[in-house]
Amino acid sequence: KQWYQRRVRGYIQTFTSAMWGDVLPSPELRDPVKREHMRGKVRMSLLNTPPHILNVLFGTNKTRKGLAKLLDTMEKRRHTKHCFYTIIELLLLHLIGTDPDRNERLKLSLRNKR
Repeated sequence: KQWYQRRVRGYIQTFTSAMWGDVLPSPELRDPVKREHMRGKVRMSLLNTPPHILNVLFGTNKTRKGLAKLLDTMEKRRHTKHCFYTIIELLLLHLIGTDPDRNERLKLSLRNKR
């Protein structure tokens, strides 16, 4: 494997370890009961430790409700894909440049391919 693949994998492992610790399941965990238990555990972990800036901006109750809605939405495969592709599209538009005509052409070509 290339050095950058090992480095990216290391970054991802460090990030997930720092964010969720031992909450994330191991890859061999496939039992539906255990999967549902782990989903609840991850949900409670996130809802009990929301980012401080969100609490300051929106208040604790609204932050928890918003995170719960976000988690419910992201569990749906179609919504997750749409969110991912929208973020990638925005990232590409930002990286390509600030020429409005070029960005509009790119947006139209991306939308026509869907």
